[in-house]
Amino acid sequence: RRRRTLFAADARQLRALIPDISLSTDIIIGFPGETEEDFQQTASLMREVAYDNAYIFKYSPRPGTDAAANEDDVPKEVKEARNQALLALQDEIALKRFRRFEGQTVEVLMEGLGRREGQWFGRTRGNHGVIVESKERLTGQTMRVRITNVTAKKLFGERCPSSSR
Repeated sequence: RRRRTLFAADARQLRALIPDISLSTDIIIGFPGETEEDFQQTASLMREVAYDNAYIFKYSPRPGTDAAANEDDVPKEVKEARNQALLALQDEIALKRFRRFEGQTVEVLMEGLGRREGQWFGRTRGNHGVIVESKERLTGQTMRVRITNVTAKKLFGERCPSSSR
């Protein structure tokens, strides 16, 4: 509990100093010995810190690790339920955080093709994925993009005129 409190305080201090800081984390749920209280504390920390992104995984034993020597005592259905709960919570948090970008212009480094024809994928300085539609090849360009729409996973935007470098 002490570590959780200190970490949440650190996150608040970082946001006070750098309001647009992007925080992300990795979370393993269902670790041997994890109680419902442990899980609720994890969810509480996620709400308090408000991560822009969280990679959430269910625990599974890995040979040669210290954890593998412990009994995998959290039932699979409990792990699955906790995993789904945290994924939904993270989507809710990310959508709220990403809404701050709507209507804003951000710098984006275009990495390559998007999943659909005519779309290009890039990342902001805070590592947020951005989709831009263009018939031109954009890979490798840094450009200003006005964000027009957001989801819990990505930002969507349009290229600002004369923005490529």
